[in-house]
Amino acid sequence: MSRRIDVSAASMEGKALAREAASEAGKLLITGFEKHICMFYLKGGRLLEMTSLGISSGRDSGERDGGYHVGDLFLARVTNVSNELKAAFVLYGTEGASLTGFLPFSQIPADVHPKQGDLICVRLKAEPQRGKRASFSAKIDWSRIPDGESVRATASHDNKIRRLLISDGPDLKPVIKAVADTKHFEVEEIVTDLEDLFEKCSAEISGIPVRRYTDEVLSLSALYSLGTKGQEALARKVWLPSGGYLIFDYTEALTVIDVNSGKKEKSGAGFVSDLNREAAREVALQIRLRNLSGMILVDFINNEEENASESLLSYMQDLLKADTGLARALDITALGIMEITRRKTRKSLCEQFTEA
Repeated sequence: MSRRIDVSAASMEGKALAREAASEAGKLLITGFEKHICMFYLKGGRLLEMTSLGISSGRDSGERDGGYHVGDLFLARVTNVSNELKAAFVLYGTEGASLTGFLPFSQIPADVHPKQGDLICVRLKAEPQRGKRASFSAKIDWSRIPDGESVRATASHDNKIRRLLISDGPDLKPVIKAVADTKHFEVEEIVTDLEDLFEKCSAEISGIPVRRYTDEVLSLSALYSLGTKGQEALARKVWLPSGGYLIFDYTEALTVIDVNSGKKEKSGAGFVSDLNREAAREVALQIRLRNLSGMILVDFINNEEENASESLLSYMQDLLKADTGLARALDITALGIMEITRRKTRKSLCEQFTEA
């Protein structure tokens, strides 16, 4: 005899979760991630929305040790030249968070002979690892530097080269507009470690406190684990607390989300219902976080219990109410495939990073 599911109880639980999500205020964090300036909306420690606000020049990105990437360009200062090691040591990074890197002689142009105290333009070749410093190369394509300026910068060249390296920073106007256009957020404060953005937000945004994060020891990204949260938001697999997981696949026409039970055995009354409800909660959060739109098909685990499909559909409909009316759960088939549609407001999170 099949077990009957109480549809009204499931619906009440979904409504309660939606009300809880809507009532609590969150934080709006703006910092660097994957060479982008990104806006992160966190509530109760959970990342609910993430948006790229534009590609960063690498300047004042809020990333410190471990946050730089291969290919980044630095105006570094030579601190030591070692003939024994056949390398120079250079100081790089932002003011107050400078780091020492390794510049082999083999990665310096033959006509350049750096001395202690010189400024030299270098590109990150290998990120720092445990016990090893970052490795740099001064062999760079200088087509972007007018009049064939030397790699080695003297005092008279310092300001000119610095301006050339940072002059292509992002236009902050669209960033300010995106921050201001967050009426669907309940925001208790805006926090950023980007000085220019902090000044503009403070001047142009009213009604929400704006705070600049200045801790030199622990970056804003590290404090809230934004690097890990951002990578998880872009990952194909999302783990569930029970040991199950979701798989996201994207096509031009639709998004398919597959619910898997993992290695956990399907046993006990209500196991499938509980797992599907757990998956539904995560699906509702991921749809909003990844900014999915159009047709979304969710392949839940087949449940033969009486009223299972009706209960799960009602549960999802209530969960999606926290998504400010953008998403709707339309139907669920006998095989457990749910159809969800969501209005498109901007590119999906995946598109924002793959098309950059």
